Amino acid sequence: MTEANDQGKAKKARVVLIEDEEDIKDLIIFSIENSQCAVIHFDNAEEAFVQIEKERPNLIIVDWMLPGMDGIDLTKHIRKIKSPQRTPIIMLTARDEEADRERAFEAGVDRYITKPFSPKQLRHEIEELLRDAPRC
Repeated sequence: MTEANDQGKAKKARVVLIEDEEDIKDLIIFSIENSQCAVIHFDNAEEAFVQIEKERPNLIIVDWMLPGMDGIDLTKHIRKIKSPQRTPIIMLTARDEEADRERAFEAGVDRYITKPFSPKQLRHEIEELLRDAPRC
C-alpha cells in the first residue's frame, strides 16, 4: 500500500486505487489527486480488500485484470461487506466487450471506463460519484 498524499487527509475523500501497471497508476494519481482526493494505491486486490474492510474509502477504482483475485471478484467481495454506506466502484479496464460491461455491472460496479481513458472523463465520473458522499 502506498498513500500518494496524506496532508489534510482528514478533509479529503479517500480513493482506493487497485492497479498493477505502474504507468497507469501514475497517470490516474496525477489526474485525480487534488485538494479533494487522497489516493491510496494497491497493486493487488487481496491487500486492497483487507484495507477496504477495515476502513471504508469514499470511492474505489479497480482494474479488472490483476494478479491473483481479479477486479470482478474483488467487487463481489466488497458488495458483501455490511455497511451503512455503499462505496461507489469504478471499473477501469482494457476489456471493452458488451458482455464484459454486463458482467461488471452485475458484480456491482457503478461506472465502467475502458482503457485508454480520458483523464477528464475519469475526473468527471469521480466528481459525480463523490458529489453527495460524506468526507472522511
